[in-house]
Amino acid sequence: EALYRDVVARSDAFSMAAAMHLVANGVALGLSQAELEHFISVWAQGRGHPRPAEAGVVGAAVLDPTLRSRALALLPELEALNPPMVDLARIALLLGAREVGITYLERAREANLPDVATVGSEPTWDALRDDPRFVRITRALGVPNGYQPAR
Repeated sequence: EALYRDVVARSDAFSMAAAMHLVANGVALGLSQAELEHFISVWAQGRGHPRPAEAGVVGAAVLDPTLRSRALALLPELEALNPPMVDLARIALLLGAREVGITYLERAREANLPDVATVGSEPTWDALRDDPRFVRITRALGVPNGYQPAR
C-alpha cells in the first residue's frame, strides 16, 4: 500500500494506473472513503478532468452506496477524457453497474486495447466471470477465465 501511495504521488501515466488499482482493490486494502476519493481525483487530474476533486465522488461511492447514482452520472464526463476503457469498466463494476462495465470491456476488446488482456487473471473481474459476454471476451483474447460452472 505504501509503495502505491509513493507511485501515485508522482503524477505520471504510471501513477494514474496505480491510483486506479488502489481504487479497484481499496476495500481489500482497507482504504477509507477519503483515500478512495483522493485516488480517483489523482486519476481524473492525470486524465485532464477540469474538476478532479468533483470526480472524486466516484471513489467515495465505492464505499458509500448513496453516492453511486451521482458517481455513475459522471461516467460520460470521464469517458470524454478518453481514458482506457478498462478503467471505465473497473469504475462501473465497482459502482455496481455490471452492464455498463461489461459494455466497456467489450469496447476495449473490440478496439484491441492491451489493457483488456488482464481480465483473465485480475480479481476485479470475478463478479463477471459467469457472464456469457465476459466468457466470449476471455475466449476471444485467449486468456483464462477461471469460471467453473456447476456440474
